[in-house]
Amino acid sequence: MIKDSDIEKFATVIYYQNLPEAERMLLRLQQYVNGEYVEGVFNALKGICSAVRFQDKSSVIMKIYGNYNPKKIDKLIAKIQMSLNREFISSYEKGYFEAWLQILKTFKKLVEK
Repeated sequence: MIKDSDIEKFATVIYYQNLPEAERMLLRLQQYVNGEYVEGVFNALKGICSAVRFQDKSSVIMKIYGNYNPKKIDKLIAKIQMSLNREFISSYEKGYFEAWLQILKTFKKLVEK
């Protein structure tokens, strides 16, 4: 199981722009992928690493990466919360969106320090 503390550490490493450490964490976390929910969590983290590595300007992470605006983060949190509140949501999607929600909340905490 990928723990909340793992996601928070990952988010912190991404926030401080340490991609090599984030990728090492991802390799360690891969062993815990078992089931749709955890696969969703893992793929959210993996997608963030990939977007940062390849500087994918169309990705959500690259819209805020290095310029963490609390208002922009709040808007993203609200959108993700709406996705989580849909009537029909798969276990995979729930894991994916909950990981993103935790990542964004961690970014917000770090910005407000």
